[in-house]
Amino acid sequence: AMLDDLMGAHRDLVDKPETTLQFDDPDVCKDFLAGFCPLDGRFANTKVNAGMCDLVHDAKLKEAYEQSSRRGRLGYEEGFLDTLHRLVYDIDRKIRAHHARIERANAESPEEKKLREEIEQLSAPIDKLVGEVGELAAQGKVEESQGLLAKSEALQAERRAAEAKLTALRNQMPGAAHE
Repeated sequence: AMLDDLMGAHRDLVDKPETTLQFDDPDVCKDFLAGFCPLDGRFANTKVNAGMCDLVHDAKLKEAYEQSSRRGRLGYEEGFLDTLHRLVYDIDRKIRAHHARIERANAESPEEKKLREEIEQLSAPIDKLVGEVGELAAQGKVEESQGLLAKSEALQAERRAAEAKLTALRNQMPGAAHE
């Protein structure tokens, strides 16, 4: 398409009589005449890429159309707007589908919720026990502090096990995007 713009659509016709196209010929891209062609490579290498347009994109034909008294009466602009509306609709539909898929992937299962709540319920007593262990140790009550430390370590081990289960559960889910 860029070569056509720079060198003309008939650049490869060496020593051949040049065929003259008119802007209303069926081989001429009407979207290009009315504005731009969405298939001219603007969306290449994107998920919106619908391929390349096989029709003629000639700046001279576009200029001839723009200067024509038939401009605006052939329905090219309406067709162009329809093409743009369809393109926007398709892209919006893809975006909605991607958002729905992300929501499904990020939805917390009942098992995850139960494990997360268990981890939260274990955290408060652990914090309390660690604080008490420090106070008892500062007061010289070593045996009592060691007893509370053992309880705290048991609760921490339980919390680590629940965290490991939660991590494993999230990693086995397809499309897991959890943190």
